[in-house]
Amino acid sequence: MTVEYQDHNFPYPGHKIIPSGYLELKHKSHRCFNRRGRSDERKELSPTGCHERRARSFSPDRPKHHEDVFTYFSRDKLGRLHRRYPRTGELHLYCRVAKYHQQSTAKHASDLDHIISDIRKQDPNKTCVVCMCDNGPDWAKSNKTFFYMARLWKKLHLDYLCITSYAPKHSAMNPIEHAWAPVSHWLTGVILPAKLPGEDKPPHEQSRLTDEERERKGIRVLDRAVQLMCTYLHRKWDGFPCRPLQTERTTILLSR
Repeated sequence: MTVEYQDHNFPYPGHKIIPSGYLELKHKSHRCFNRRGRSDERKELSPTGCHERRARSFSPDRPKHHEDVFTYFSRDKLGRLHRRYPRTGELHLYCRVAKYHQQSTAKHASDLDHIISDIRKQDPNKTCVVCMCDNGPDWAKSNKTFFYMARLWKKLHLDYLCITSYAPKHSAMNPIEHAWAPVSHWLTGVILPAKLPGEDKPPHEQSRLTDEERERKGIRVLDRAVQLMCTYLHRKWDGFPCRPLQTERTTILLSR
């Protein structure tokens, strides 16, 4: 049985766009509610009206501003403060054509260099980076991974760079896995054009072209497809922006 739907036929090998996703975890500002805690009740019941007890989970270097306390900390049912850990943030998508740009540790290091450099321009004091990867083959424990990550650590003058992952079969715990659902939803039903404007057939079906002309036209088609795909991904997810980016254009790569 052959599927004859337009969005299910892939007659040309390698004509596939692979996005590399990086989730920059950020805190969301929380509203302050007038909620009474156990510490307030103990203070009222105390004969002196003073309550000097401090919760063990309360960090001594807590933010000074009241709004920051509710952004970076939360209270449990006993009124104790706990550090909040973000689960969402800005999603960076680097879209590449699989035929000319394969996923590798070198590509990930280049993407992280771009992201971390932009972050440090806004806050130079951020010198510690923790990357939670999906434990895929391009993040394998090898000398190549160690080499590219060490070079990234040296180039950015970081104090600490950690590459970690969840245990096998626990990848659903990774926050970025939850970000792929809206990305798939945004691209559902999208059909990218397989031919150039003003032409009736894709380059691979034009018999009068030479191999070089067919290859160059095919590259232009793929570049336009990546650009169009990025326009569908310029949205917001959980209040944070999604930032799609087309990497080095295939046309430039071929001309070198």
